[in-house]
Formats: sequence, C-alpha cells, structure tokens
Amino acid sequence: MPELYTSMPSKRLATESGANLAKISLAMVIKYGTHVSLIEAKNMLYVAKNTSIPVLQLVVAYAYGPLDRDIDDFGSVYATYLFMQFINSKDLEKS
Repeated sequence: MPELYTSMPSKRLATESGANLAKISLAMVIKYGTHVSLIEAKNMLYVAKNTSIPVLQLVVAYAYGPLDRDIDDFGSVYATYLFMQFINSKDLEKS
C-alpha cells in the first residue's frame, strides 16, 4: 500500500476475495486491493448519472503499481483504490 494510506487511521470493515473495505474517517471509506478495478469506479459514475439507483458518491479512484506479485490468482498487477462517501445504514448482511 502507498505510504499515505498506511499512515491513516482506519477501521477495516470487510475483506473478501482480494478486496478490502476500510473506514478512514466519519465520512469516507476506501475499497482497495488487487481484485478491485477502475471499471467498478466507472460503473458507479455511470449508474449515478444515468439512473435513479442510489450509489455511493465516488470521491477519487486510482491504481498503484505495477506490483511484483503472482498473478495466478487472476488479480491485477496493480492495486486499485476507490475512495467513497460513507453512509451509516443497516448492514444488509445482518438484515
């Protein structure tokens, strides 16, 4: 991870299949990992602009790398970071 992120206080919310989700402030979460894609960010922007489906506001997205890693797990050689607004709501997994 880039040094900027590792120095931020955070609370990990979820980890699954090469993607991590961490709350880094009261109003922001970051989704990151080698199985996160900039395509996801583009899809969020498209849905927000062209539909009435509510999606989290994307603040910034970027990819970092290339990383020296084994790509046999079908992940990217880049780590991707999606910074999004945090909305305090009911956890769907616990509903």
